Amino acid sequence: MILNIKAPPAPVRLLRAGKVQDYPETGTDMARPRKAKDDLAVRKEVYATAGEWAEIAAAAGSAGLSISQYLMARHRTGAVAAPTPGPERLLAVARLQAEVEALAANVVQMPAAPILLARLVRLEETLTAIARETAA
Repeated sequence: MILNIKAPPAPVRLLRAGKVQDYPETGTDMARPRKAKDDLAVRKEVYATAGEWAEIAAAAGSAGLSISQYLMARHRTGAVAAPTPGPERLLAVARLQAEVEALAANVVQMPAAPILLARLVRLEETLTAIARETAA
């Protein structure tokens, strides 16, 4: 049986702050490249009253965005689009539609069938509209 055992990498000896220090070899050649100065995000202060900030935070939360993302979206477009719903929303709508159909099949045997069927039809139409909006 032949064992293939590699020796640990030798430490790298660097001069830092006037001292020679040993650093373990990480196996990486170099750090990732720096971003261009125009691409760096910079922290800025915003002056707002507590009420104004609460309104901004609430609007950002209802849009599903961080405050920074919300403010930048408002700046770029003048409006904020709601985040696109994921496939889980479509799946939830499909499940609800299937449940409505199952209820409609059983309602025919109930005494108040016409009233319940009309309400189930309206519910199914609403779910179909939501599914179309989500898919678009």
